[in-house]
Amino acid sequence: MGSLPNESIYFEKHDIIARTRDPSGILYGPEKAARARQNPGPYYRENRECQVSDELSASKRMSDDASAEPITKEAARLFAGRIWAELDMHRRRSLAEQAGGFARRFLQERGASGRVFLTAPIGDEIDLLSVMSALSCDLFLPVIRDSSMDFVAYREGQIIVPLRPGRFQIPEPQGTHIAVPDAGDLMFVPSLACNPHRFRLGRGGGFFDRYFAEHAQAKKCQKVSAMPVELIEIHFPEQSHDVKLDE
Repeated sequence: MGSLPNESIYFEKHDIIARTRDPSGILYGPEKAARARQNPGPYYRENRECQVSDELSASKRMSDDASAEPITKEAARLFAGRIWAELDMHRRRSLAEQAGGFARRFLQERGASGRVFLTAPIGDEIDLLSVMSALSCDLFLPVIRDSSMDFVAYREGQIIVPLRPGRFQIPEPQGTHIAVPDAGDLMFVPSLACNPHRFRLGRGGGFFDRYFAEHAQAKKCQKVSAMPVELIEIHFPEQSHDVKLDE
């Protein structure tokens, strides 16, 4: 990460978390909240976002204090949504490249047996699929059916199946081979943020939470997520069904 000091990818097991701070001073303290009030961004909802910034500032200062009161998941999602919306393309590409580097090292350690499970991007989300497609490994993407989700092969060996918009317009493979991740596999779990205990914050749909609850085998895979440094260790409460990212 030496060339990208202001980006972060949340992979604690390999000890490559960048705990640096953006030189622009994006620390989300009282000064940031005051500037936000003067120039509200697209995620403001009747000044709710200012309140979120203030709550988060206190939360980050007390993240190591067991007695500190966490912010709500709703507040954390609003705050994280604004951070992601303001993330420029350079930083998005940096995160994707770092994710690709991590996956490459992960696969090298496991030889040719490792598989990568991830989600295709939609809109301006981080494009991990393009980066992972450059690696020599099988790739699996989620397919959503009603309230359930399966991972279907997108690329196995030299065979690549076409993608089409699925539920929520997320690209899904049109293949039929369903696989469940296991030990030795890598999964990039989409996350808005994570808390000090490494529990992820999703968008609230519960698809990944239910998937891991229904597939005990999948819990053995290496679960990681890419996110900017501002959204690591946000002090929100985890619940028993939440997915915990691996060390």
